[in-house]
Amino acid sequence: MSERSPKKRWYRIPCTWESYGIMLIEAESLEEARSIAEDDPLPDAEYVDGSFEINEEMLEYFLHEDGHPEKTIYDLDEEVIE
Repeated sequence: MSERSPKKRWYRIPCTWESYGIMLIEAESLEEARSIAEDDPLPDAEYVDGSFEINEEMLEYFLHEDGHPEKTIYDLDEEVIE
C-alpha cells in the first residue's frame, strides 16, 4: 500500500479545450442536416492545438468550496486580496 506525502493535496482544476470532428449527415437540406447534427452523438474528435485553458473563476470557487488554504481572490490588476 503506497503512502502519500502529507504535503500533497488533491485539487480540482476546471479546464476546457476545443476539439473538432466531421459528421456525415444524410438530409434533404442544409438546415435539416444542421438540425440533425445538433441532436446526434458527438463524432470522434481531434484536439485543437493551443485551446487548453484553466477556468480561473471556477478554480477560485473550487478552492473555496474545498477549503484549500491557497484560495485567493484576484482583482482586475491580478493583485492578491486576502
